[in-house]
Amino acid sequence: MKRTLLFRVALCAMLMMAPAAANAQGKAFKKLLKMDGVEHVHIPKFLIKLAAKNGEGLHVGDNTVIGGDGAGDILKDIKTVDVFNCENKEVTEKMSKRVKSILSGSGWEALIDVKDGEGEKVKIYQNQHGKQTTVAIFAE
Repeated sequence: MKRTLLFRVALCAMLMMAPAAANAQGKAFKKLLKMDGVEHVHIPKFLIKLAAKNGEGLHVGDNTVIGGDGAGDILKDIKTVDVFNCENKEVTEKMSKRVKSILSGSGWEALIDVKDGEGEKVKIYQNQHGKQTTVAIFAE
């Protein structure tokens, strides 16, 4: 597992806010798309609701799962999911710096910061806008 994650960075941003409030944060994350070697998966509200209705989790690639069997209750409040992924060492370093810059900005609060024995890091952040919340999961 360490070998496949050695140069891998994944960012899963669940945007659960009104479009106007999401605009600024969405633009910051969308800038990652301009980087060569960054893969992006967008899951719209329709597909999330479909998974919730069927009691299934969202599976994005090999390593990203949101919820699981019976995950409908978790998924019903999620508006969109965007996953950014990179496996190229040079691009990974640039992407990591850009994501850290975004998450160190105003309003972001670190919820979880974990590092395992193999050097893999997972950080979970949230940003509140009234009743709406954006959650970002950053795995290196």
